[in-house]
Amino acid sequence: MRTAILIDDDIWALADMRETFHFDRYGFEIAGEYQSAEDAVSALERLRPDLVVSDICMSAGSGLDLAALCTEKYPDTVVILVSGHERFDFAQEAIRQGVFAYLLKPLLDSEVAQTMERLLKQLPEKKTGVSGDTLIGRALSYIDAHYNMSLPLESVADALYVNKSYLSDLFSKTVGMTFTQYKNTVRIRHARELIRKGGYSMTDIAQMTGFDSSSRFSKVFHQIEGLSPQQYQNKERSVHESRH
Repeated sequence: MRTAILIDDDIWALADMRETFHFDRYGFEIAGEYQSAEDAVSALERLRPDLVVSDICMSAGSGLDLAALCTEKYPDTVVILVSGHERFDFAQEAIRQGVFAYLLKPLLDSEVAQTMERLLKQLPEKKTGVSGDTLIGRALSYIDAHYNMSLPLESVADALYVNKSYLSDLFSKTVGMTFTQYKNTVRIRHARELIRKGGYSMTDIAQMTGFDSSSRFSKVFHQIEGLSPQQYQNKERSVHESRH
């Protein structure tokens, strides 16, 4: 039987993990439960579990740090992170660290079941070779480095030597959004930074973040932020002036 350890600084959250994941149903035995990342570090060395399920934000240490440690020292250990914070930067960093899944609290039975079923299908692959999550990490890095260029799915698939349909499907299943949605999210994040920095026209910012037209930039910005670029700029100016 495979083993799993659970980490969360809230005892009730640990109980929720036990109940929601149904570990025995999927062939896992809980080898330990810990209330800090620090305690879990020694357990990783001692137990070498097949699966780690950890909260991200804890009073002592971070689930992201644990994921990075597993990537470096225990690559055969699968990591699933849970969080009560729907933050894009958490999800992005989790994927970069090779995390198998990123789930939001409160944990939903259906989402956990889908994750565990997907895990059982991919465990042999993770044990013997490069996993789909590693491919997605490379794809994210490529998008981050080339977001300001014309970046169709085909170009990323070609750069990674994979089929574009396979990459598209894997992207949606792993990241939770389509390739285009993620690419636009990265572009708009950089656009926000440029707007806050100041000194650029909206046309300049559209070009600097990879959009082929100002109208397309404005439309996507509004879809993601709920404001037009100009409204966002005005809001940022008001906040800045109120602080001074």
